[in-house]
Amino acid sequence: TTITERQQHTVWQTMFFDKSTGTVAHQDHYYLDTEPAGNLIACWFALETIEIDAGPFFVVPKSHKGPVISGQLGSKFADHKEYVAKMQRLIDEKNYRPQPMPLEKGSILLWHPFLVHGAFQNSNPLHSRKSFTAHYIPEGYSQFGRQTIDARKASFNPNIFVWKKSMLEQAKEHLRYFRNWAEAKFRNNDVPSHMEMRGTKY
Repeated sequence: TTITERQQHTVWQTMFFDKSTGTVAHQDHYYLDTEPAGNLIACWFALETIEIDAGPFFVVPKSHKGPVISGQLGSKFADHKEYVAKMQRLIDEKNYRPQPMPLEKGSILLWHPFLVHGAFQNSNPLHSRKSFTAHYIPEGYSQFGRQTIDARKASFNPNIFVWKKSMLEQAKEHLRYFRNWAEAKFRNNDVPSHMEMRGTKY
């Protein structure tokens, strides 16, 4: 409540990591965010002490105050390769320097949906990266509709509550996406590149 000034939060997308497979540099906004944008809270829980060679999470401090790269409205993430390339150009142009986060067991890391972050590749097979991530929507906000935004206009406003789609429509859209992902995974034992954000598979 200190961060969002809200009493209730809805969990939206959780992930468990047994080990690091590397994750491309990205801003959560491309994948999920609130409406108005910029109010999603993400959290990483270290379930063990994360060693520097275990493929730790990385962040680019203060990058959430810089440019925001959005996806193409209605693209269903088909522009993911283009997005990754744009993000890399942004990192190069801004001379962003990823900072590894080798957290102690029980530590947590909170970040803004505009923050550039990802995960390094594991360089020591003896070390795992057991951790858990979750994303939270503060009460009074709906899910973001993946439209182009002006980050300067996306500042926190506790008085705005906008519904662009009904919860049922959004649920159907998410189910279609994961159905396509599952069909590709079990049919080809692989996932289309536009649906994959990990650096490598395992």
